[in-house]
Amino acid sequence: MNKVLIVNGAEPKSGVADGSFNEGLISVAKQALQPFAEVRTSRVMDGYDIAEEQQKYQWADLVILQFPVYWFSAPAALKRYIDDVYAHGVFFAGAERYGEGGLLKGRRYLLSTTWNAAEKAFHPDGGVLAGLAADQVLTSMHITQRYVGLTPLESFAAFNVINEPRFDYWAERWRAHLNSVVRPISAVKTLEAAI
Repeated sequence: MNKVLIVNGAEPKSGVADGSFNEGLISVAKQALQPFAEVRTSRVMDGYDIAEEQQKYQWADLVILQFPVYWFSAPAALKRYIDDVYAHGVFFAGAERYGEGGLLKGRRYLLSTTWNAAEKAFHPDGGVLAGLAADQVLTSMHITQRYVGLTPLESFAAFNVINEPRFDYWAERWRAHLNSVVRPISAVKTLEAAI
């Protein structure tokens, strides 16, 4: 995997979160990936040119969507970005079977999310999220990526980042995740290209 696009979907919430945790995880990812991949970024809140974003997706081997989870989904700004950028005829087309017309086949995606919920909220006695996995909560984001033809890599989630930020702890886990999930795929692609 030689070309990585990181989309920063953080949408600051006044008095709650300023987006710096997600920015920090993006910095960690860039540092971890740059030795073996070209990395480009997009920051949704800075505004974007739709055609340029579409070209970035078509360029990339891997798209990392980095965002905080708001109301058990993506922030409104990231959802709007997807509505704008994931266009018919560019990202998907009609197909004999619904949802199989994705035009981004051969590319991968990875969700990297930050949560106010603590990990224990997902335990069987954890309340509204009891017994669920983070990926189950984000099913619509996964279906959206599959719809346009992207293939998932194992997701990453940092929990309880408002009450107990522990950025260094999560940064190290994120770095290890990238090294175990993304780096091996990059090595295979490099080997395939050499053959």
